[in-house]
Amino acid sequence: MTLTPNLALTEVEQGQADAHLPINANWRELDVVVHALVKDRDLITPPAASDGHLYIPAATATGAWVGQEGKFAWYEDFDSAWHFRTPKAGWTATIADEEVLLTYDGTIWRSPQPEIPTVGFDAPADGNEKTLYVCEKKVLIEELRFVVVGSTPSIDVDVRYGSDRSATGTLVVTAGTTVTSTTTGQTVTSLDNDTPAAGDWIWVELSNKSGTVDELTVEAVVRRR
Repeated sequence: MTLTPNLALTEVEQGQADAHLPINANWRELDVVVHALVKDRDLITPPAASDGHLYIPAATATGAWVGQEGKFAWYEDFDSAWHFRTPKAGWTATIADEEVLLTYDGTIWRSPQPEIPTVGFDAPADGNEKTLYVCEKKVLIEELRFVVVGSTPSIDVDVRYGSDRSATGTLVVTAGTTVTSTTTGQTVTSLDNDTPAAGDWIWVELSNKSGTVDELTVEAVVRRR
């Protein structure tokens, strides 16, 4: 059996018996994968079967979806079975219930363009805090950026997230970040916790200021996931 190089579709051999079977199977797969419209990507249990409806099983999937997390999954009436396709890096899908376009990066599905929320502090002081971002959907924090203005400035910055803005929240960088750069700034990409859920707040808290700190700017690079 020969497969096509990109989509691994079954080629029909010369004189092959029942050639309509692989041809129809290829058409059915293309029908769901091309211009992929995913009904839901948060389910772990297969929904009631409906011919051609496309899903992306969430983590810890059960039943017929076990081991198929993150793949395309669709049901076909002709054989009363679920079918699966592993996406390739660069494939896109529209998530219907979220109204968002996602791209597969080879590991996870995420939005092709990041958002970069920014918050600034004038004359920052210990105990200051501000909201940086409100997550309408679940997001991935890819990096944090900091820069200060002042004379030998130093200030500790904690970025936290959680559904309760008045609670302690989860630290994105467990040890916090001491910001001292007044030139190009500091970029932190080694994050301990980076997956806020839909409805979470992301906020900034300050402490341990020393020297003269006139201004502080904090940015986060976030993508829907």
